[in-house]
Order: sequence, then structure tokens, then C-alpha cells
Amino acid sequence: MLAVLVGGLMIGTAAASDDYLHRGIETGETAPYALHPLGREPAVNVDLWDVPPGDLPREAERLREAGFRYARQTFPWAEIEPSPDAFDWDRADAIVAALGGVGIQPIAVLAVSPDWAREPGAEAAVDAAPLELDAFGVYVGAFLEHFGGRVGTVQVWDHPNDPVRWGGEAPSAVDYGALLAVAANAARSAAPAPAPVRVVLAELAPAPDGGATDLVFLDALYRSGARPFFDVVAAVVDGGARSPFDRRVEPERTNLSRTVLFRELMLDQGDGEKPVWATHFGWAAGGPTGVGAASQAEFVVTGLDRAREEWPWLGLAVAWAWAADGPEDPAADYALVGPGGTEAPLLAELSGRAASADVAPPGWVPPGTRGEQPLALAYDGQWSDVGIGESASGRRTTSQVGAAVTVRFTGSGLNCVLRYGPRSGPVRVTLDGGPLPGSGERAGDASLLYLDRFEALDVPVALAAGLEGGEHELRVELVEPGELTFGGAVVVRELPTLWPVVVLAGVGALVIFFGLREGAYLFAQRGNFLPRRRAVELGRPLDGWQPTRRA
Repeated sequence: MLAVLVGGLMIGTAAASDDYLHRGIETGETAPYALHPLGREPAVNVDLWDVPPGDLPREAERLREAGFRYARQTFPWAEIEPSPDAFDWDRADAIVAALGGVGIQPIAVLAVSPDWAREPGAEAAVDAAPLELDAFGVYVGAFLEHFGGRVGTVQVWDHPNDPVRWGGEAPSAVDYGALLAVAANAARSAAPAPAPVRVVLAELAPAPDGGATDLVFLDALYRSGARPFFDVVAAVVDGGARSPFDRRVEPERTNLSRTVLFRELMLDQGDGEKPVWATHFGWAAGGPTGVGAASQAEFVVTGLDRAREEWPWLGLAVAWAWAADGPEDPAADYALVGPGGTEAPLLAELSGRAASADVAPPGWVPPGTRGEQPLALAYDGQWSDVGIGESASGRRTTSQVGAAVTVRFTGSGLNCVLRYGPRSGPVRVTLDGGPLPGSGERAGDASLLYLDRFEALDVPVALAAGLEGGEHELRVELVEPGELTFGGAVVVRELPTLWPVVVLAGVGALVIFFGLREGAYLFAQRGNFLPRRRAVELGRPLDGWQPTRRA
């Protein structure tokens, strides 16, 4: 029995180790995989509302030079619609124009209700839910109609589980869900065709005073039926005082790995095709949990690398703050630019890392549109956007012979969503400049793939597998008259084999086997199911064999 206990302990230890090391890690192709509406290039939280209009172009240029492609900015309802149906777009126009002028896409946080829309007595609160939900719907619709596709992503409210942002009252997931539904319907109705609009669930405070935690509130939102009204889940990802390789996953533990709980909750709700965005991502350099400026830079970059390699379901990781207003600003310990204009070491690290943003990590790569295209994709020739409303990411198609799409990725494999059908033409496919390994028909240094079928169908085609680590490039080119329709790609990463865990589990299983075998033998012997062992009869002792003792 001791052997069985020891073996069981070894297997249990191996299982616990495997869970600790692999929890949250996915290959990228395991269904359901998250369908990212955007690429996963660098993003940052900004507060440009009070920046003088004349300074906005320079500030936007600094963001571009740092390598950021997305900027999360609050557009306060109270400032834009100070009275019912009276809109002032001047500052919002200046911000969107400055960001768009340098190729940065805004992620618009729509919150901060005006006094006229609040319940009586809530005017002094930081934010409060509107008395009439439709009033907020009017604002959301007007916002998207005004910007006409220049803003394609909106977050509905901010920290609705915090009483401070809900008029001082105890927040309700049902009440926020109703607000979310009105806003989502208004946003989707106002979005100019064929441009899509992404609705981001409000970022939730991890543990607000007097309110439910983020995970509890999110679970209540799902149970209230809010699932159809958002496309992305937002999460605060604070590394706390712990290393990015701290893999303990607990609701009360402040670390990077806590993000896994959002993914697990969404999978439990059958909502695994939606991504998680880390709308605040970082470690504090100072303060109670501060790790110092040097470690902050190291931890953030290492954490981003770990998330890109292991979590294909995590989309944008938005740097905590671009700049702090002053030393008392809660974001000062996280900011890339300090109150005095001093740049944190983290800014240089993120800027250097931005150069690798044109290589897709494991997970979904959307096909993009003419105006929004992941850096990991390159289109040659004339392409058009089709089917935006039919899928999470749309599709792109071409009928120009010689037109091609190139995917740059890092992983062990790549699946491309291609359309088979009666109008589809043959394509020429190359991987790292040569034919696909083990492919069928070849034409010189490329593989040929025939996509003509009787029925039109979008199919994920495994074009590469079993690749060595590092960067790879796959190119698909239309070579004869017909059509080539590209619906995105899935970068695959095989899970690493942890030999110590495998060996521990194997030895434990052997110990249990031999322990059970020996126990069964003893049981059978004592129950007289087997004959007892008999001593070997050596015969009678020989007489007179001893030598005679000398006198």
C-alpha cells in the first residue's frame, strides 16, 4: 500500500505541476479560438482631452514614434452633449484628427454622463448612470454617425461595478446590461456600411469598495443575458509585486496569471470566440506594490511576450498610461512619461519592441479591411472587402491574377481560411520562399492549390505544420482567372512537452502498478488462492563429514 500511496502522490504532483505550468495556454487552433476583430499591435491609454488643440499633432506624433497603433481615449458625454441634442464636437474632432493623421486608431470610451441626464442627487458623483437609457443611446449613435468610420471601436461606460461610477449607488449587472444593450444597438445601427463597429464591454474595477469584483460582476452579466451586446471583454491586468512568470491563478491574487480566470469564465459561458483585451496592462514602478523603474520595464515586456506566446485569446494589451497629470495622479506610478516629462525606461523598451509588431503571434489573424489591416498581413494587387456582417472579421477578395496575401507569423503552423467554390481560381503557395512541406502538385519553388468546388464554402486549410521556432512567411497568390477570397488565418503553437512532468507521472504509474501487483499476490496467497511457498528440503545432514580435530 505504501507503494500505491507514493505512486499516487507522484501522479498527483505531476498533474498539479501540469495545471500550474499549462493553465490558460492554448495552441491557437483549439476550438473555440478567439476571433480578434483587430490586430494585436501596441496600444496605450491616453488622456488628450485637455491638451491644447495646437499641441495635439505633436503629441500624436510622439505616440506614433513610440510605436503605438491604438490609443484608448475617453470621450466624455458631458462635454460633447452638455444639453439635450446640443453637441459640441470641437475637441473630439481635434483628437480623432490628430490620431488619424499619424495612423493611430482611437478606442473610444463613452462615459461620464452630463448632469441633465442623471438622477437628481447624483450630480456630484464622478459618473452616474443616465435616468433615461435612450438618452445615452442617442449619444452613442450620434458619436458614430459624426465620425463616419474614423472611430470603429467603442467601450460602453467605465467601471460600472464601482459605486463611484454609478452615482454612489450599489451597481447592478442587470442595470448595466440594459445600458449596454441600448448602446450596442445604437452603435451597430449607426456604423456606416460596410465598416464594422466593435463594442467593448466596460472595463471593470477588480475589487471596488461597495461593489462586486470584476469576475463576479462579469458572471452576473452573462447570467443576465448581456452576451449578445458586446464583442470584447475588457480586463484590468495589474502584475502587482509579482514576476510575470508567477503562474498561480487565484481571484484574490494580483498578478498577470489572474487574466486566465476571465478566459475560463467565458469558456464556461460558451463564449470562447470573443477575445479578452487588457485595457490596462502594467506593473507599477513605485507605490505600495512598486517594483522599481528597471524591473517595471523588464516585467512589462516579459509579460507581453508571455501573453503573446501562451494566450492566443488575449487581444490588445493596452499600456497603463501614456502620461501622468501630476505626482498625485493614480496612474503616475505606471505612466510612460512622468509628471515632469521624464520618460520611464519602459517607454524605450516598448518602442524597441514595437518593431516586432508586424509578426503575428499564435492565435487568430483577422483579414482586416482597406482602412484597418493587421501589420502582419501584406496585400499585393487590388482587393475588396466583402462579408463584413457575415463573420467576426469579414473577408477580402480579389479577381486580379497575380494578386497575393502574405502572412508573417511566429509559430509551429498556420491555417488560412480560404474560399472553395465554383468561382475560385488556383493559387500558388510558398512558405519561406519554397514549396509547402509534403504538399502535392508543385510549380517550381511553390505549391499549387486548386480551390474550385461545386459549393462555395470558407474552409480553414492547414498550409503549414510542424515548423521550427522563429519567424516564417507564407504567401498565397492567384495564378489563373478566378477569385481568391481570404478570411483570415490561425497561427498555431504546439504546446511544449514538459519532460520532468511526464517522467514523474510515468514513474508514479509504474510504482502504483508494481505496488498493486504485489498487493494482489499477497491477498491471493493469504486467501489460499495460491499455494504457499515451501522451504527447500536440503536432505539429511551428512554424518562424519566434519574433519577430525588435531590433538
